[in-house]
Amino acid sequence: MSLADQLTRMRTQFPILGRLNQAKITLFFSISDGQDRARTFIINNTDFNTAWLQGISELENIQKSQNLISPWIRIEAIHAVTQLSLAHYEQQLTKVKRNYSRKGISFDSEFKLAITEQELNANALLYNGNTVPHAKINKTNFKSFFNWRFPNTILPNLDDKNLQLYAFTTIGIFDDGSNTYQLEEHGRNTGYRKISNFNKPLIYDLISTSSAYLAGEVNEAGQFTYGHFPCFGRNIKFYNNLRHASSTYAMIEAYELNPKPELKGAIERSIDYLTTKLIQTKQLSTGASSAFLVEDNDEIKLGGNAVCILALTQYSIVFNDNNHVSLMEQLAVGIESMQDKMTGKFIHVLNSNDLSIKEEFRIIYYDGEAAFSLMKLYGLTKNERWLNTVTKAFEYFIEAEHWRAHDHWLSYCVNELTLYKPEERYFKFGLSNVREHLDFVLDRITTFPTLLELMMAAQKMLVRLEASVKFRHLLDDFDIEKFYLALHSRARYLLNGYFWPEMAMFFKYPNSIVGSFFIRHHSFRVRIDDVEHYLSGLVAYHNFLSSHSHKSLESNTYDEEINDWTADTVISVTGGQWYIQPPEKWNASGLCIAINTFKPKQLVVIRNGDEDWGISINRLSELSNIAALICSDASGLEQMGLPILKVKSCRNAVIALGKHARNKFQGITFGITGSSGKTTTCSMLAHVLQSFGTVGQTGFSANLPYGVAWNLASIPWDTPNNVIEMAIGKMPLNSSLAHPDIAIITNIGPAHLEYHSSTNEIARKKSAIFNDMADGSHAILNHDMEEFTVFQQAAYNQNLRIVTYGQHKDADIRLIEYNPKKNDVYISIFNQELHYHIGVPGLHMVMNSLAIIAAVTVSGQALTPALKQLSSFQPVDGRGVFSDIQINGIRAQLLDEAYNANPLSMKAMLEMCADINSKGRKVLILGDMLELGEQSENYHKNLLEPLLTVQPDCIILCGPLMKALHQQIPKYITHYWFETALLLKNEILNLIQDQDFIAIKSSHGIGLGKIVNLLNEKAD
Repeated sequence: MSLADQLTRMRTQFPILGRLNQAKITLFFSISDGQDRARTFIINNTDFNTAWLQGISELENIQKSQNLISPWIRIEAIHAVTQLSLAHYEQQLTKVKRNYSRKGISFDSEFKLAITEQELNANALLYNGNTVPHAKINKTNFKSFFNWRFPNTILPNLDDKNLQLYAFTTIGIFDDGSNTYQLEEHGRNTGYRKISNFNKPLIYDLISTSSAYLAGEVNEAGQFTYGHFPCFGRNIKFYNNLRHASSTYAMIEAYELNPKPELKGAIERSIDYLTTKLIQTKQLSTGASSAFLVEDNDEIKLGGNAVCILALTQYSIVFNDNNHVSLMEQLAVGIESMQDKMTGKFIHVLNSNDLSIKEEFRIIYYDGEAAFSLMKLYGLTKNERWLNTVTKAFEYFIEAEHWRAHDHWLSYCVNELTLYKPEERYFKFGLSNVREHLDFVLDRITTFPTLLELMMAAQKMLVRLEASVKFRHLLDDFDIEKFYLALHSRARYLLNGYFWPEMAMFFKYPNSIVGSFFIRHHSFRVRIDDVEHYLSGLVAYHNFLSSHSHKSLESNTYDEEINDWTADTVISVTGGQWYIQPPEKWNASGLCIAINTFKPKQLVVIRNGDEDWGISINRLSELSNIAALICSDASGLEQMGLPILKVKSCRNAVIALGKHARNKFQGITFGITGSSGKTTTCSMLAHVLQSFGTVGQTGFSANLPYGVAWNLASIPWDTPNNVIEMAIGKMPLNSSLAHPDIAIITNIGPAHLEYHSSTNEIARKKSAIFNDMADGSHAILNHDMEEFTVFQQAAYNQNLRIVTYGQHKDADIRLIEYNPKKNDVYISIFNQELHYHIGVPGLHMVMNSLAIIAAVTVSGQALTPALKQLSSFQPVDGRGVFSDIQINGIRAQLLDEAYNANPLSMKAMLEMCADINSKGRKVLILGDMLELGEQSENYHKNLLEPLLTVQPDCIILCGPLMKALHQQIPKYITHYWFETALLLKNEILNLIQDQDFIAIKSSHGIGLGKIVNLLNEKAD
């Protein structure tokens, strides 16, 4: 994407229009390619648009002079200003924790010498070392910064307490070259991108980038770069072998969730370095063989042996590799040798040369690490020796009230211990370890990542306690609601320690830290153990969300698994009553309205009376693990032994369930409509979106309101992307159900004209897809289609952002060239050229792919994996599937498009057939196109010209409407006409020859699908 297009996108999404009341506008423009610290310049003007254009011109000059490709750009405007003296400012800083000042300052009222908050922090201008707890002006750093930032400008006198300053806040936007993000304006999130959905896909991305960061810090020898002080790009010189092992453990945890080869390679190198260079075997005075992790200063730390065992046990489990079991046992012997056999107390530090005691106690972390590691080893080997060592240690832990330390390692350990020894005293210890710490977890200003680890380990134990009849009483005085509020809040707050590019760009070497985690109050220090604790906590949190055994942050009730369909939710939503009550803690996973769609634990809708949807009573025996039945008449159902929900109208109940589910969705909903290609576009988009996680998708082409509602009610609420097909029938209701975040219009042509008078009426009715879309949502329009202006105006009226695609010269995503022989596609996307390969032939498929590229782009998801997915897309049955068949020695290639047809899709298929190189004959089998109204015969006759461009060798027509076309076909072309599909079925095997290419297309009602089925059934 060109810089001009990048800036255009930013301009359309800039948040401040109409919100600035100042007589003068001040804009900050910052740009970086990630290699070096961002350059920031200031534009002042009385008019926003003029200031913007001046800034853009300067950005373009910088981009051109430095040859920056898709740079990071941050643009901010001053929003609020407070004038104060230097003395007053310094006094305010004493109340602010170091590096937590969230305002910029200017040394003049014209804001020519203004410094943003990000610049202040990234250049350590308010940091005076870790011995000063609060923010404080660093005169030395200010002088250095001024020389760089404002050359030939004298730094104002920072000893003049009467010096007037102007503290300010900003609002703005950031663009990373691919996506644009609004910036937070208030609170501790100020300056970071706005995050509307703190969900599993986002957490997965954080895990992926931070684990990739750790992997990138491992050199070829297997040693980490220990850390960085990013303000001035200095590496941390010393090394810590304990943290080498614990960081390796975190990488393995991440690999289990995100198995990338680069991560595995780093793990292998790190494990090899750990086992061959850092761990030493030693003989104890008892003669036993042991092993110890030895630090560079010849210390042996109890925690060092512990994290080595954790890393090696996790490695063994994840990679199914038991090569290090003997070494783990020796490390455990080393831990055991550091335990007092009488009291269970551990010695913390030894001298490596003679194993003498150096320090009896150093930090409580070591105790929890040691016990947890032995529990993990016991889980792997089932050697009672290690379990006994831990139970002995816990005698001491309980007596010494170690729970008062609220240590995350102890939380890990007690959760593991209670799996094998579910004793009340251990559960009490685990609860005490978090009970009085919840306010601290909620309110702690620093990110403190081990707090999330503490909560996650405790949460696993809580789940087991809640399910335990014997021990559930231990929770009587435990504040469950507050616990989950603290857990979710702490997980979300960890994002404040993540180096997003909009923050990293202001530091010395942005690319060396982006994607990592930092400790703000240590001058944004990045160290492998810092990253490790963030990473372990987020991996546990992601797994926790995936398990669905958690309480929601948004409510005070339990998340009722997968879709939250609890007994109370179902009756509240449908207005029904439980005729037969479900059991306690009952839940359902979704909804079933047709027998071939059933999945276990779904609510099954019973067909009553004249209802045309649902499952008949006599077929219920074919289903197992039904959650409950929904019906308007319960007669005859009592003997089924299932919960029964009685409602006034099953149809209305399904609609209500669909609406409720849509309101609960956390991800992006894509709505797709058009005269042809809807189902294929849905299928293609869903296939592409699999790059980013699970995808909800319309099943069985159920695109009318009842089907839309059914689909919505059956998609998990935390699904990151949902693709919903929407038919023209009752489109306003469809829109109110799906209210898409992104709507795609594939095309408009003569279809369903039996019910609609013209394509203009079809366009107007289909444009109702926009009715329930929020302001600022996206409408993706095919610029080539008939009635384009109808959709364009409807989208404008709804205040939507329009992105266009097609071959039209003004399309935002424009087809430049398509090579049908290789299926290579060349496009321009916002004036940037792009090439990709598509897995299926045909210009109509290419046009669908342009819509998919537009959808991925505006949804803010990465384009590269999406393009890769396009190369592997294959259509669904009846909608463009190619297959090779062989019948009695006759080999042929079959194209199945027998599910649907209208003049638009029929011409698209014929255009594709014209490009196909066949070894033998081209045989076209075409059936009637239905629901075309009074002009139906003319639409069929008009197929002659596109039909002849295929240069077919044989044409087989089927259906009463195709007779008119049959009569026009030149006599030199072999052609046949059959009134019904049954007549054709009796003759088809006599009409095909070896090496034929056979294309079949018709409306579904003609029955040419039976011809496809016959050919496939007869195939050898």
